[in-house]
Amino acid sequence: MPAASAFSVARSSTKLAQDASGHWWSFANDVAALTNRGLLIEPAATNVLRNASGQGAVAGSPGTFPTHWARFAGGGPVLSVVGTGTELGLPYVDIRLHGEAATSSGAAIHFEQTTSAAAAAGQEWTSSVFVRLIAGSLGNLSNLRLNIQEFNGSGAGTYLHYGADVREQVSQIPIRVVETKTLLTGGTEFLRCSLEFTYLEGKSLDLILRLFCPQLEEASFSTSPILTSGVSSTREADVLDLPLAEGSHDVTIYRAEGSQVQLLGVLGGGWTSIPMEGSNLIKRILSEAEG
Repeated sequence: MPAASAFSVARSSTKLAQDASGHWWSFANDVAALTNRGLLIEPAATNVLRNASGQGAVAGSPGTFPTHWARFAGGGPVLSVVGTGTELGLPYVDIRLHGEAATSSGAAIHFEQTTSAAAAAGQEWTSSVFVRLIAGSLGNLSNLRLNIQEFNGSGAGTYLHYGADVREQVSQIPIRVVETKTLLTGGTEFLRCSLEFTYLEGKSLDLILRLFCPQLEEASFSTSPILTSGVSSTREADVLDLPLAEGSHDVTIYRAEGSQVQLLGVLGGGWTSIPMEGSNLIKRILSEAEG
């Protein structure tokens, strides 16, 4: 990665970026989100979930779920809040699901209310949440999945997009569960995302999941966590500038995962903005003058 003096980043908001240990660090306005993993350059994004930081949660039996969240548990098992805190730079809420299923049913943690996040048919949305298994086993579940649901103007469901079953991926190491869906129903005016558990009659359940920073953004991919605490929040776009001399330059961006982006014929003349699409974790930038 070039030295910080070889580039500059403008951004009119704070943002988070992850280092190689998994810790998330906060970077102030106009400070490059540079860690030992690389330089994170992203477009603007808005987390429409109003309480990604889990404020208002109180441990108990069943305890109090975070403000603006909701829960459902059917068939016998109970969802409870059993802890809160901060890990790897992100606030978390520990949720316990326990009890015996008298009937085949399910439980869900809804990260928003039904008529808060405005949306419309044809839009593409990405939901995400960090999940870590703290105690117990997922073996008696039939599914663990992150869903996106569409609602009409009165809060009645119009379509439910089921996510993939992630039981085999969730472990004691935090992972980010991500689902991207295109909204389908013409009468849709709102949406929300939910973590759903399903189980069969007779199954005994006792597990604790740690949930960090649920996010719902209008995009085809997930971006860095946007911690909200009462209202939706926008992380502004990163603008990457390079000091290029007068003339035409070929700029090559080397991404951390091994791919490259080549920008040919970039006209220099001082600090020059470099157009970037999508989310980019950059390890190296090379510019060569043409001719």
